[in-house]
Amino acid sequence: MIDAERRAALHQAMIDRDFPVIEEALRGDDLALRRAALRAVRTLPVADDAAAAVLADASLELRRAFYRTLFHARRTALADRLLPAVRQQWGDGEAAAVLPACSADVAAERLPELAHAVGSWTALTRRHPDVVMAYIESGDPALGLPGYPYFRRWGNVLAILAESLPMRTIALLNTHDARYGLYLPSRAMTAMAKADPVGSWPVVAADGRRRAAQRYCRALAALDDAEIIAYADGDAHALCSVLEEMPPARREGLVDAFVAAAPELPPMWAEPLLSVLPPARAAAEARRMLEWYRPQWHASRRRSHAEAVELLLASYLPSDEAVPVLTDAAASGTSAVRKAARALLLRHAADTGAGAEVLRQVEALVPRVVNEPDPVRGFFLESLVTLPVAVFSDEWVPVLEQLTAVAIQARDSSQQTRRSLRILARRTLRHQTSPGLVVWALDVYRRLVARFGAAGLAVPSVEELNPPVVRRRRRRGYRPDAPPDDWRLDLALLPGQERELVAVLRPWLDDEAVVRDLRRALGRRAENCAELPAVVGDEAVLAVQRGEAVVEASGSSAESAEVALSRLLAEANGARSPEAVAALAACCARVRPSVLGPALVSALFASDSKVTLRKQVVHQLRRNRVPGHLDVLLRAWQQPDTHRDVRVAIAVVLRGATEDPRALDAVAAAVGPEMSELMIRTLFQPHPRQYPPEARAAYARIVRNLLRASDDGGVRFRGLKAFAVWAPWYRGGVDELVDTLFGPDPDEADLASELIRALIATGSATDRAPDLLRRLADDPTQAKHASPLTHTIANLRGGYQTPEPWTLDLVEQCLAALASDPRHARRALDLALALVDPTADDLATRLTTYANLLTDRPYLAGTSERRLQERIARHLGDRPPPHLLLAAQTLAQRGDLAGGLVAGQLANAVITHETSDASWHDIIATLRASPHPEVADAARDIGL
Repeated sequence: MIDAERRAALHQAMIDRDFPVIEEALRGDDLALRRAALRAVRTLPVADDAAAAVLADASLELRRAFYRTLFHARRTALADRLLPAVRQQWGDGEAAAVLPACSADVAAERLPELAHAVGSWTALTRRHPDVVMAYIESGDPALGLPGYPYFRRWGNVLAILAESLPMRTIALLNTHDARYGLYLPSRAMTAMAKADPVGSWPVVAADGRRRAAQRYCRALAALDDAEIIAYADGDAHALCSVLEEMPPARREGLVDAFVAAAPELPPMWAEPLLSVLPPARAAAEARRMLEWYRPQWHASRRRSHAEAVELLLASYLPSDEAVPVLTDAAASGTSAVRKAARALLLRHAADTGAGAEVLRQVEALVPRVVNEPDPVRGFFLESLVTLPVAVFSDEWVPVLEQLTAVAIQARDSSQQTRRSLRILARRTLRHQTSPGLVVWALDVYRRLVARFGAAGLAVPSVEELNPPVVRRRRRRGYRPDAPPDDWRLDLALLPGQERELVAVLRPWLDDEAVVRDLRRALGRRAENCAELPAVVGDEAVLAVQRGEAVVEASGSSAESAEVALSRLLAEANGARSPEAVAALAACCARVRPSVLGPALVSALFASDSKVTLRKQVVHQLRRNRVPGHLDVLLRAWQQPDTHRDVRVAIAVVLRGATEDPRALDAVAAAVGPEMSELMIRTLFQPHPRQYPPEARAAYARIVRNLLRASDDGGVRFRGLKAFAVWAPWYRGGVDELVDTLFGPDPDEADLASELIRALIATGSATDRAPDLLRRLADDPTQAKHASPLTHTIANLRGGYQTPEPWTLDLVEQCLAALASDPRHARRALDLALALVDPTADDLATRLTTYANLLTDRPYLAGTSERRLQERIARHLGDRPPPHLLLAAQTLAQRGDLAGGLVAGQLANAVITHETSDASWHDIIATLRASPHPEVADAARDIGL
């Protein structure tokens, strides 16, 4: 501990603003006192030179504390001044730690150089959002393309940017279509929705969480009618989401404007709006749709579905019309119809606001429900759960008891039915004070435990609530929905009701499983129940023995840390080696470098040091930036007797020491067949974002050479994945790879083929791709290389990511190189399909090119049909793209076999999505009249 007198003197000096005493503490030998004096740097106008004196022979822990002080004190001038010196003495990592404390101009200037070493992007983004946004917008290839890995790494940063710069964040996220894995917090979603409700919709829609959509629709509801109608664009489902967040008085007028703006609506357009329209308007729309829908039954593929739709529409009619129809359906028909009719009947009765009417309907239905199979009973219980709490009263107890007895005692009782029953009882306990209902709800748990034991409480296990981590790194930005909490009784019971529940379950408290799950369901309120016995091992008690020696040895002052270092280094070779080696990391961070360096170097080269100690020493030399540490590690790297595990640890340090070119040169010189598999795999691990731009080409060359160092299939697979990441920075000769591809060694040719495809996929060797593809296609012996290269080029335009602009010219050039030779029709067809973009203006031209390749090749039309429909289906949505109809009409009017087959494939894909555009029916009629039997037969199979 810091001497009490010196601490008191320092504290008094801060009160008195005695700057000489404070400055003496900042440059003194006691590192702990220096750290205590940092409070003065944060709160008092301490001179910059005096504050900078803290860094003289400072430990890692003290340096980091000083950087945080500069950040929180907003001493930007001092941070700007110290940044070059910190970078020169302690490297890019600590310079990046100073960067958030710097001014915006300095941060903008230095961020491209230090981005690879930034450890806290969130702190930097909160202080300088414009700087970080400009860096992301600059398009550094090391950042990657938006997708799951991208959002996993940058999700927290994007959340901060969405709050600070919502419009620029929306524009950034809308540059690419792939948003899988993007989970932003609610405040970020709200900020973007308020800034641009319409433009932020693709971002919100990718989230997938219901609350995110609600926040977005709430922001849309604040717009005027014209903007909302423009957003809906004829989509009643989109309009319904907005109407739910809108005052009821405004809804009907907006619907009228929606109808006026979209005169060609389908007959059933109002079905999703019935639940949000005023009752009179909903009844009128339901009656109109019923008059149109009833004659359509004969065309329905599923009669039960048609009946359910009619019942849904009838439920919005006035009671004198709806109740007879629903009552008849609830007592007859298929089980699906009966379930739907009963649920709609209860909802219709609840909408009237009369609890007695709801009870009357339930009493009439229960005698039939109790004789139904479990799925029907369970659905009826789910319908009861959706009813408003206010309709329940003590008059419900007899009918609820009848349902409860059958649902639990039935031989086919399912978990879902019991869950619905528990939810209904839980809602009753949470919201009701009627004595009869409370007694019934408690009796539900009694019956469940009596029949099913602990399983009746349905308390999930610890493993289910806390699934094991399947990834080594934290999933940044991912916020999954909370698990269901319907098993938690502490959230439902009123104060004191837990004792009533325990009294009801007293006969089963001898069962340890029941007691354990009941205590977990009650939470802390279980302590209020004296009758509830304790369970041995109820709470996991972990004995933390490994850290006891660490706490005792490491101490807290600078003097004790230096003493603890010698003790830990001695114990690291003894019986307590695991504890001592683990404690070294925390201890070294508090030791001054002048003392730490010699001690670690001695331990590294000592003949009796264990391998685990040497590995830890290697990491601590780099982590604490001991002066001359790189020279020491290079010396150990060159020694032939260095243990292989220690060499791997040194390689990890050398591969990241980009500030000294000797480090990567040493690694590159060691690459060879004698290198171990573990070493090769270790060197495949880094990512380009961990390196400054000037060092990426050197490491890309190392990755390329490492592929020659091992013939193991697993290592080569890992290496090819690593090279695909590093390919944009590879500056080696492509000619060498091409010569190897056509060389005599098949293994080297396969490797060269993989490398060439990786380079082409990143745009590094696109100028050679057309000639190379034609050369491979012309040589029958190179077919195994020509097909993968064709697929690689086609996938540049065929994936779910937004394609890069340069890929269009590349695919067109490769298509031109193959299209003229009939032998290459299959590969040319793959490239032509890759150019088909349903949203592009030149869709008709692309499909014409595709159809021309099928001339006199009808077999290829059948084999490629599924891929064409997949490309079209991605963009169909609720309405086909506008250019798709023109393309189909152009192909159908050509009258040839290939054009007719392609037009039929397009029509089949669109009709499957149930479009109501009559023009597609005209196209199908034209195809059915085609003189080619293949076209006419295929058109007759298209379902209208």
